[in-house]
Amino acid sequence: MSDQRSDILGNCPGYAAVYDGSSISWIDEHLYNLSNADVATFYKTSEVSVQSSGVFFLVDGAPTSPARSSEQNNVRACAWMKCTYKGQKILVLNAHLSYRTKNNSEAGSDDVIALRQTEMGVIETWIDGHYNPSTDGFLLFMGDMNTSHWEAIFDVWKDGTYGYFARATAETTATGKTYNHWDSDPDKMGTIDYQFYKGFPSVKTYSIDKGTYAGVEYLSDHWPVTAEYRLPF
Repeated sequence: MSDQRSDILGNCPGYAAVYDGSSISWIDEHLYNLSNADVATFYKTSEVSVQSSGVFFLVDGAPTSPARSSEQNNVRACAWMKCTYKGQKILVLNAHLSYRTKNNSEAGSDDVIALRQTEMGVIETWIDGHYNPSTDGFLLFMGDMNTSHWEAIFDVWKDGTYGYFARATAETTATGKTYNHWDSDPDKMGTIDYQFYKGFPSVKTYSIDKGTYAGVEYLSDHWPVTAEYRLPF
């Protein structure tokens, strides 16, 4: 959300963000009466140099202005930036896929699965048209995908074309879950937050961070996926 982004930037000097400022979910818009939310990527300005950045929306044609598909009651976006870190070029994408349609279907329904398939297809098409490994370096794609790893939208990311990881262990174990539902409904806990990569030699470490901060165990209903990538030097 835009106020959360502003709060983070206000309390983290030396950081900036690439964000869309207009992505909005069904719950945010209709239950919480919000007018905008964010898909934001934060970076340390002394370490990362951004050459270009932007936003495209997850409907056919990858438009650069807010748009809903005929199936959506959400505005979903992907924020991207081409940057340099320690002399290495990296394309970073951050997205938030849908979990409802305009008829308020649940996340696991066939129409929502089809909608996420369309959204992921838009992202894949955009990458194909904007990313060249020989000139653009590494690729890092992350976000809240609102679904578990066996959904077909991930097939292209698991076939060896891209590196794939998100879970410390299997989906059924506690260490693999990223959505915690504020610990109020264990049946709704699942692995829906991911990082994908291409070009990095390997991933040095990764984990799902379930720490307690300032005495608060659940700062969010999602636990973060933390990763450290190896660079070729």
